[in-house]
Amino acid sequence: MKLRGEPNPVLDALLEGELFEALAPIEPAPVRVGAMRAKLMADVVALKQGGDFVTVHRGEGSWRTIAPNVMEKRLVDLAGHYACILKLEPGASLPAHGHPTPEESLVLEGEVWLGDVFCKAGDFHYAPAGLRHGAIRTETGCLLYVRTGGRKGAALL
Repeated sequence: MKLRGEPNPVLDALLEGELFEALAPIEPAPVRVGAMRAKLMADVVALKQGGDFVTVHRGEGSWRTIAPNVMEKRLVDLAGHYACILKLEPGASLPAHGHPTPEESLVLEGEVWLGDVFCKAGDFHYAPAGLRHGAIRTETGCLLYVRTGGRKGAALL
């Protein structure tokens, strides 16, 4: 399903994930480092100034397509904390990936394979930092809550 205004993916999700994992890191320019540091500190200050609670009601937020038949609804994206809901249509999958930070998943609806681990609604899965698991895939479709220690980029989301 494609949301209005969302571009069609240019690359297959599996190929895209492999390309991102193969890229060598590049040191940003000092000006960019300063801008990133300023943004990070602004997020920290915003949290300290009453940003303690984040509520996203069922009808709020927006879904974006991140792979064929896979949509993401971002819930929290702050320094050191990222949470989203993934909606995978029947037959959908995401590529194998590593975990630079710990990742927690809770199956809200349906059934899903998280690598070689089969999970159903109500099941919880924890992936420690530094470990990889195989593709996320579902035959029936699923709704999956995911929380990490920070935004991981295109390797998964």
